[in-house]
Amino acid sequence: MRRVETFPTYRRHAEILKVLYGTLTELSDSFTAFDLARMRGYIKGSEQEQMLADLNIFRCEADLGWILENCSLTQGDLAEIGSLNKSGKFLLTGRYIIPVYDLQGNLVTLIGYFKDIKKYITLPTLFFSKEIMFFNIESAFKLSFEEFGGTVFLVEGIFDCLSLRALGLPAIATMGAVVGDAKKLLLEQFNKVVYIPDNDITGRKGLDLQRGWKVPKNAVGVKLSGSLDFNEMAENEEGYDKEKIIKIKDVDDLIKFCDGEDIRNIMLEFAKSTERIEKFEIG
Repeated sequence: MRRVETFPTYRRHAEILKVLYGTLTELSDSFTAFDLARMRGYIKGSEQEQMLADLNIFRCEADLGWILENCSLTQGDLAEIGSLNKSGKFLLTGRYIIPVYDLQGNLVTLIGYFKDIKKYITLPTLFFSKEIMFFNIESAFKLSFEEFGGTVFLVEGIFDCLSLRALGLPAIATMGAVVGDAKKLLLEQFNKVVYIPDNDITGRKGLDLQRGWKVPKNAVGVKLSGSLDFNEMAENEEGYDKEKIIKIKDVDDLIKFCDGEDIRNIMLEFAKSTERIEKFEIG
């Protein structure tokens, strides 16, 4: 069996990923962030929309041929980091590109988002694992200890995390519905963890103190529930569907439909709680 030198391979893959993302970013149209905001249902001019623009989350229009023409990478390079499908096409074409960094700020993978059946496509690089990594950890860790006494807010999805970040809070995402022992070790580096699973069956399991998310003993779980009746809130607005009642599924919904400053203040109050589980009922 051929012996593979691990660290040189990691360094090579990291450089390929860096060149790829740099090329896509340099030639991207940053205004597509506003298209993504519309797709997500964000209010024009909201903190959520501005966050997408500030982070330059753009839609990738490049196909394999364009990439090979505009950067120094070869098709073999792209295949090495798992960015091509079985047909040899670039996996993230037509999707919104979201970079993921480790705690030291190193780029570890790219995620392509689009509102279709797949939703998220993650490049399977050697140095990325959902079992041991959190989205936005490099930003949240610094902010947590500089401004919030070591408090962090833990959510499931990337956009839940970005919405809390848009409110100026240190937030990280599990990028899934599981938090195991490996992630718990990293969470123990914070002084306080406020974790907010989605308002669905799977999310409820995360709040189970015995079999749910593995979190530090002083962590506070927040149980989201409720819905918003827009018949009462905006019955006179032009073009409004008066029959529409929206269930608050996650933190992204919460911030999308409620006042951001109010949500921020409530989250900070949860951070002071000594309870194991707090309830946050909407409506």
